[in-house]
Amino acid sequence: MAALAPVLVLGPGRPVSVVSGRYARLARTVGAVLLCAALASTLVGIYRLYVFVTSREIPQRPPVLSPLSVLSDLRPVVVTMTTPAFTKVRETVTMDAIRADHRLWRQMHFADWDAVPQPVRDSGLRAMVRAYAHVFKGPALWRTMTAADWDEIPQPVRAMAYLRMIWYWALAEDVGAEFGLEPSGLAQTIGAIVMAESWFEHRAVNEKAWGNRDLGLAQCSDHCRETIDAMAVEGAIGFAPSDADYFEPWIAARVATVWFERELHRAGGDVDLAIRAYHRGITVAADETDEKGTTYHARVIRLRERYIRTQQASESWRFLTRAIASL
Repeated sequence: MAALAPVLVLGPGRPVSVVSGRYARLARTVGAVLLCAALASTLVGIYRLYVFVTSREIPQRPPVLSPLSVLSDLRPVVVTMTTPAFTKVRETVTMDAIRADHRLWRQMHFADWDAVPQPVRDSGLRAMVRAYAHVFKGPALWRTMTAADWDEIPQPVRAMAYLRMIWYWALAEDVGAEFGLEPSGLAQTIGAIVMAESWFEHRAVNEKAWGNRDLGLAQCSDHCRETIDAMAVEGAIGFAPSDADYFEPWIAARVATVWFERELHRAGGDVDLAIRAYHRGITVAADETDEKGTTYHARVIRLRERYIRTQQASESWRFLTRAIASL
């Protein structure tokens, strides 16, 4: 027989099952808990509503982005700039500035560009070449440009243009032809000399303690300028520059070419001796114990090989050399 559930008799009337009584108490307990939870949730909701209504903070609408900000690249890039005193200054600029800020371009030299990460650097240099492509139009333009005009051109672009000027004058003057030398090859040497003398700064002035002043791209000394004047009077050359003209790149590039050609003649076609003589004079240059002449010669050769002939010394130099090839 099945076991019978216990039964309580609470008095006259119908008996009550013990099990049914337990379920009833459990139901009442669960109901009470749920009621308390609902009440607590209601109180929390009321409190939050109270805080929202009485808050002094007014909800702000999200900012509306302008089309310009959407199209801009404001990511930061740390660059260095070269001051007129040839000191370096660090500055944080935007990607847009690297690609379009002409003021920034005018303050960045090759070394500054070399320090910029490659993808960013190439993008900026490519934009700079597009902006100043007219500078490579050749002699018809160069002879009309003043030193002030060249002040507005970034140094890397100026350098490339000045090298082309030197190449033009080397061929025009037929430098070294009487010694069986190739003028276009000697143009590379003259370009390296200009690098060693002024690093393509057309307003360069180097004043010695005794009063001598070396001027312009060619760094033509007092003696150099006096000799150029005498050559003009004699009819040996077809131009007679004033001191101010030595700061004009078109004229200064011709001066550098003519002066090297003069030293090459005096050196009997010895290119290495002519390099030393450009800086030291033929008499001192002929002395192989002259350390300054030896140091100068080594520097010119290094610049010629690493920059002009192989473009190994500077990433930005190599990029620009290739970028302007078709201009």
